[in-house]
Amino acid sequence: MKLKVYKRQGEGLLLFFLGWGFDETPFLPLLENETYDVAFIYDYREEKLPALPEHSETTVLAWSAGVLCALSKQEAVFGKTIFLGGTGALRHRRWGIPPKIYDATLSALKKDGEKALYSFYKNMFLREEDFKFFLKNKPQRLLNELIEELEVLSDKNFSEKTKNAQVIITEKDRIIPPRSQKNYWSQMGLSFCQKPWGHFPFYQEKTLSSFCCP
Repeated sequence: MKLKVYKRQGEGLLLFFLGWGFDETPFLPLLENETYDVAFIYDYREEKLPALPEHSETTVLAWSAGVLCALSKQEAVFGKTIFLGGTGALRHRRWGIPPKIYDATLSALKKDGEKALYSFYKNMFLREEDFKFFLKNKPQRLLNELIEELEVLSDKNFSEKTKNAQVIITEKDRIIPPRSQKNYWSQMGLSFCQKPWGHFPFYQEKTLSSFCCP
């Protein structure tokens, strides 16, 4: 895993586990008004969690594939936890992306490269204006890294009982089916709230910490 830390006003530390294929770039516009220090965690090809910055108050926000990775590192992260638009299994018939779709996405990335990645990005959004803004701020990672990361994540899942956390279902999600999200958190025994969001809802707010108090 990789870590990037941005100092803001220091009201607290927001430890943000990003989704597959991401880095901090798409979220930098949201830091302009942010009052929390933000630590971005991404690139799950390696399981080791980087040394985390010390802070008196830490909130964990995990999104998409970041949910799976945050769940597997619970012993290392403390404080309030929010799981958004993800589960403990990225490739799974009942709890994640259906295997046929997951495998087809991986094959398309290997065959069509940036064209397939563009289609994936587009499916993350409900609003065209958000998608266009994202394309101006898209992740700056290499395609081969994304393919390797998707391969690594394909057989990982987390089914142990977890500590209490706030769970948000993205009920208009075209990446991780809402039904899979509900199935997973129901069997985990955690309650959840549902929001009428697509897979990437972040441009609907002005700060990342806004998603910690939905």
